[in-house]
Amino acid sequence: MSGLHKDPADFTFEDFYDMLHSDLGADIMISQLLSAATDNAKELILEKINCDSNFAKYYLHLIMMGFDIKDCVKFMTSGAVETVSELMKTNFYDSS
Repeated sequence: MSGLHKDPADFTFEDFYDMLHSDLGADIMISQLLSAATDNAKELILEKINCDSNFAKYYLHLIMMGFDIKDCVKFMTSGAVETVSELMKTNFYDSS
């Protein structure tokens, strides 16, 4: 079953890998990533791979440099990137 036909809460990284065929060229992977962004409004899949408005450009950059989409997802969902993501969130009411 394709990941796009699942409940968004049940969507896994493997479903995302199945959706993006990483044996294709960078142009096709980028096209598929953009298609996933279009479907994201109803499926909310990009949040699960840390591909929000702050990090989507890094996915595109890594793909254009020749990295496989599976490696991009592993890196972008790693603890280091998750920490950076949390640190980027600001609270205007927190004085510290």
